[in-house]
Amino acid sequence: MELKILIRLSGESKTYELYPVARIPEGFFREQGKYEFAVEIGEAIRSSVVELAVNDVLCDRRLSCGEAVFVYEPKFYAGDIRIALLVNGRVQSTFETVVDPNLSKLTRDEYASMVSEVASATLAIFRFGGVTIPASAGTVGQRPDIVALELVRSNIEPFERALSRIADRPNRALRSSSVRSHLLLARNVDDQAISGAFSRGKVRAAAAEEKRAFPSFVDACDGNWITEVIELQRKETLDIYEHRALLGFIRWLDVTLGLIRRHLVASLDDPEFKGPAARIWIGRIERWRTRLGMLSRRSLFDGLKLDPHLRATTVFRLHPDYATAFAAMSRMRAGLRLESGSATPAIPIDRTYQLYEYWCYIGVLRAVAARFPETRAQVARLVQGLLNAGELGFALSKGEMSHLSFGPGLRLSYQRSYAPRSQNGQGRTLLVEAVPDVVIESLDEQGRVVGIVVADPKYRKGSSLLDGIRDLHVYRDAIVDEAGNRLVKGAVAFAPRPGSLATDRFAIPSDVPGALAVRPGHDSHVFDRFITAAAAILGKPLETESGLFPEPADASAAQVAA
Repeated sequence: MELKILIRLSGESKTYELYPVARIPEGFFREQGKYEFAVEIGEAIRSSVVELAVNDVLCDRRLSCGEAVFVYEPKFYAGDIRIALLVNGRVQSTFETVVDPNLSKLTRDEYASMVSEVASATLAIFRFGGVTIPASAGTVGQRPDIVALELVRSNIEPFERALSRIADRPNRALRSSSVRSHLLLARNVDDQAISGAFSRGKVRAAAAEEKRAFPSFVDACDGNWITEVIELQRKETLDIYEHRALLGFIRWLDVTLGLIRRHLVASLDDPEFKGPAARIWIGRIERWRTRLGMLSRRSLFDGLKLDPHLRATTVFRLHPDYATAFAAMSRMRAGLRLESGSATPAIPIDRTYQLYEYWCYIGVLRAVAARFPETRAQVARLVQGLLNAGELGFALSKGEMSHLSFGPGLRLSYQRSYAPRSQNGQGRTLLVEAVPDVVIESLDEQGRVVGIVVADPKYRKGSSLLDGIRDLHVYRDAIVDEAGNRLVKGAVAFAPRPGSLATDRFAIPSDVPGALAVRPGHDSHVFDRFITAAAAILGKPLETESGLFPEPADASAAQVAA
């Protein structure tokens, strides 16, 4: 079948080939864009119903002169996407590509670093296919990857041989179904089928030929003839759980090997692990994925929907070929679940701005844990991974549940709520509720709040970032103590590239909100410097841990902007 998929920006004529050969330039496909997929199909399927699904969601479709045009808007989505072409409801081809983050905010490497750092900090596990992320900066090094690949190497050939034998001699199931049949073509006609035909009105006066051929039957039906009966037929089918589970494992293993390959590609220049060894494994992975693709196209899986779950059934335990395949699948799945980098953040990745907010908060938590080791148990409680594979989401303690005490009377909170009503010395607002993202509070000996530093991650740029910084004025003016005195001593916006909006001093400004350039993969100590500056403006300076976070020789010249 002739098939080509092109992509273009909505409203423009310049197109790039996406399938069968991807020729799009890096940076073309990015979040907050609007794109059209143009599908060029051969004459054999021109009259068929053609659909395009992105991450298992069908795109809006327009048909014009044999060309199917599908509209897709990534919005705040950044990461890998799965594209599938369906013809008459059946998948004809699937492939993957990458949606870049907004390049004026984060590069692809910075986004991957952000995802990797959140993943390594949370270890939130979820099933594959729930969400997708770029993994060019993996959560694990090359050595664990190679250990996992040795596990694959020792099991993939027995799995492939067993699956080939299964495809040649598969188990089948008998299923009964009601079928409408012509009377002369029906196999099982009983009294119930005949009475059912009369009740449904499937009778007419018998013709002369029918009376001569079947006189007894026509007489029994009072001169009538039955045109259609419903009979129960039993047919063999290959649509059984074991085959769906085999297909689900093949797809899972293919995705997992793709993630490991990216980790190895990222480590080719690492002298510790020797680039040539990584290249050998990369070649093996490519051959394995090709063989898996050929297995998934066997007629055994034609028209089946995959099942992502793997459980020991009677067939998997007793049938020799199925038992061999099940044992190999179980070993590979158990060994690859964590080593392959599947410990990725279980959050809605289609909202990149929310991922940036989580990354900033986790960065502050990690800085506190590094500076104050006694808080690590509290940090582990605040950042929780969802261990239920059927759930999606991100578990972060919020509000009063997120309180983390550290240092000389300091407290860190995430999405702390300040309401107009009195809060017993914990701060309040004059009129409306205020919920800043990250708050560091200074407490007196009675536990009352005497000073606050507010930090809000803003995944924005330009005028939108200016609007976000103006929002910080609300926190500065609205949050007060019992006597109505302003509690906020400083307010800072975290942004990927604030440019000229960033303060040029290490200290947090007390007169106006500031902006701090915070980019993944760059300054790993930026959050510790924020904590140091916040404690200083709250009148509780922290001692610098020797050799870990050295203070600059001239604090007035320390730069926080990129």
